[in-house]
Amino acid sequence: VQITHTAPELRLELLAEHLPWRGESSSWRDEWSLGFSPVSLDGDDDDDAGSCGFEYFVYAVRRKPRFALLAVAAQSGEEEALAQFIDRVDAEEAVRALLEA
Repeated sequence: VQITHTAPELRLELLAEHLPWRGESSSWRDEWSLGFSPVSLDGDDDDDAGSCGFEYFVYAVRRKPRFALLAVAAQSGEEEALAQFIDRVDAEEAVRALLEA
């Protein structure tokens, strides 16, 4: 995806506006994690624009997990997260696999 804006924060906002999210969440921030970092084209970290005169960024878009598989200690009640899942189907499959083992 190529997004043309001058500031990376504006590109991030534009990208966020087009992410799908369920209406039950208050905003896209509840379901997505977004970030960016500059890319050095010529290997010189001090000059992010490089020799071409343009500044490039890499954007990371990641869904946040919504379900967790927890192990709970019987005596202490202490919880340990075994796995996290984005989709309910994957979480249910993991629980089924544990119960069948």
